[in-house]
Amino acid sequence: MNNRQLIGFALIAIITGTNAYNNQENYSGTTEFNKYGFSFRYPTNAMIWETGHPDYGSPASDFAGRFSATKVSGDEYIEQTMIIWTVVKDHQTNDTVEDALWVVINDISVDSNITLGNFSDTKTLTIDGYELVYVYFEGIQMGERFNTIFGVMIIPWESLCSYRGYILGYVGSEGVFSEAEIEARYLDFLNFFKPVS
Repeated sequence: MNNRQLIGFALIAIITGTNAYNNQENYSGTTEFNKYGFSFRYPTNAMIWETGHPDYGSPASDFAGRFSATKVSGDEYIEQTMIIWTVVKDHQTNDTVEDALWVVINDISVDSNITLGNFSDTKTLTIDGYELVYVYFEGIQMGERFNTIFGVMIIPWESLCSYRGYILGYVGSEGVFSEAEIEARYLDFLNFFKPVS
């Protein structure tokens, strides 16, 4: 190997290393959201949107808010992860988390003028000791078809002297991913969700 080749390889290594250092968040693939008493990770290259809860106004706070991270792949597909959190004043001890999930699903259908169908059975998992109930379903809004999973979690929230409700969702364009793939992506999202940080 001659000196020119060595210099060429050295320059390539320096340029590549500098690029990786300057864009390290893009190389890691995710960014951490850690505010309002909870945390999770979302794709670094996603468009993010954070606002107050529609029932309580802006801006987002410990009391209530919405966060979504949307990843668009050209004209092929859209993926969105979202979290809505709010104080739950009237949570009754005899209400189940599954009851709360179906209230949320009904509200989505009525308030957003979305046609929903093809529901899976509900599933339950535990995150940091708290129950999350979720369901897969398909929807149509303004002619666009999508596949989604929504889950609900209600936990005691001492600083608010009440409960905090979380709605955790994943939405993807129809026909891009199977139900199993959507669920796998949702569970990946939940792996990084900490309801109390």
